[in-house]
Amino acid sequence: MEFLKKDAVTLKYEDTGIDLPPMVLVHGCGCDHSSLALQAEFFRNSHRVISVDLRGHGESDTPHQDYTMATLQTILCGFVQSLCYRGR
Repeated sequence: MEFLKKDAVTLKYEDTGIDLPPMVLVHGCGCDHSSLALQAEFFRNSHRVISVDLRGHGESDTPHQDYTMATLQTILCGFVQSLCYRGR
């Protein structure tokens, strides 16, 4: 597992890091990245698979802030931009 800090929130994630088209797996409410382990395993030969623990889930930070869908979307978009476009 790896960590990425974006806008004062640290997210934990797994990344195959393979030079293939990226695919980000996002779990549902009350779960973490491990709930998508079978999907990650299935797609790892054809995609760079990134499985993230959303803020407030798994081992990612749990700050005292809004947990609206819009907030989670903003954080997830920033995470994807930082991770996928940082010259991996």
